Amino acid sequence: MKRMTLIATLTVLVLMAAPGWSFALDLKECLDRGMANSDRVKAALAGWDQARMQRYASPLNFLPTLSAQGSKTWLDVHSTMPETSVSLPAGLPAEQAQLLGAIFGAMDFSSLTAVPDHNDDLTLSAYQPLTQLPQIAFYDKVASDSTELAHLSYEVTKDQTVLYLASQYFGVLLARDRTRALQRALEQVERLKHDAENMMQQGMITKADLLKFQMRYSEVEMQLLQARNDEAVAKSHLALLLDLPIEKIECAETEIAPSALKEMSWYQETGQKDRRELRMVGLQEGIAGATRNAAYLSLLPQVGAIASANWNEDGLDTTPDRTYAAGFALSWNFWGWGGDVLKARAAGYAREKAIFEANATRIDLRVSIEKAWRDATVARQVVKTYRETLDQAEENFRIENNRYQIGKSTAADLLGAQTQLTAADTGYKAALYNVALADANLEASIGHRPFSQLTGESDHE
Repeated sequence: MKRMTLIATLTVLVLMAAPGWSFALDLKECLDRGMANSDRVKAALAGWDQARMQRYASPLNFLPTLSAQGSKTWLDVHSTMPETSVSLPAGLPAEQAQLLGAIFGAMDFSSLTAVPDHNDDLTLSAYQPLTQLPQIAFYDKVASDSTELAHLSYEVTKDQTVLYLASQYFGVLLARDRTRALQRALEQVERLKHDAENMMQQGMITKADLLKFQMRYSEVEMQLLQARNDEAVAKSHLALLLDLPIEKIECAETEIAPSALKEMSWYQETGQKDRRELRMVGLQEGIAGATRNAAYLSLLPQVGAIASANWNEDGLDTTPDRTYAAGFALSWNFWGWGGDVLKARAAGYAREKAIFEANATRIDLRVSIEKAWRDATVARQVVKTYRETLDQAEENFRIENNRYQIGKSTAADLLGAQTQLTAADTGYKAALYNVALADANLEASIGHRPFSQLTGESDHE
């Protein structure tokens, strides 16, 4: 058992190291790698993170604003004040002269003319908005709704990216299947051309009949060349989306088993409840309304409570060393050249615009659900029709080939049957892939995650 495990491991390593090695990508691997590598998904996630940080910062606006300012300076002051001295007037009685002399002698008048050589200052101040609190509450609601809007936008971006990756994946499969169908057609026409050459040598057909086969061969050869080019382009695009070299891209066959559809009314009801874009337009209406209310509140006078404390030390006894203050502050931009009024009116018009756009979007989304359901219904019918057409084309080609061999059919009839077979073959594969995409688009239209059974994400993550 250990030996078999070792051999298997070495085989895998050799295959991975081989220059031409490629692996078969199934749809799940394509979606997982594409989602991890999508710049649009990363940008939407960054936008959601940005909105969350702004939301976390919003409640802080309800708290007082605290600020501190300190300074330490050294001064070089050149004073022009004269020296201060006090002399008693002449003619005072001896007792008064003795008393006043004792008083003035105890006083230091030099402090009145002293200048500082330094200044140390510290101020703490606080401001608590009062009448601004309703306005702050509206802006807080805007921040909250914007965060939810960014989250829904991120989820919608993921849905759109999944649908786009799936369409590119099926595009590669379809291009490959078309190439294979044309390769089989070319081999069929080559055999018919070879048989026609033998029949002409035997005099069974004319030169004109042989030319028809030769022209058909050249036509299919050019179609095959174009199909290979289309396949290379499709693989190149998918390789860029998955961040893989093009030579490493090889899509695996995908089994498509369409499930039964429910009534359209069920999809409409589910979409009205779960469609993310419907919740987004509601949030956009709310954001516009809150912004309008906050803009009109800015026209009112703003009252706030203020408090401050100041500590100062400059070495002088004649200046205060601390000061405390508390009170209220009133500010009102009653002039402003009417700018605030115009901004408020502009916010009102923005709200009206959001309402009208939301109503139009709701109608569009309802129509999109109906269209997605009808597309999925038609896609199933197309698969059934192409399956029948393919069976008929295969049988028709077999009959025409036999008839041609016994001279009861023309070269044009046989080549026409072969062309119909090629078209039916590629058309059937395209119809199958279209069913898978139509079902995924229908799931997205009602707010469910496309291909959730592959990505492992629930419908409402």
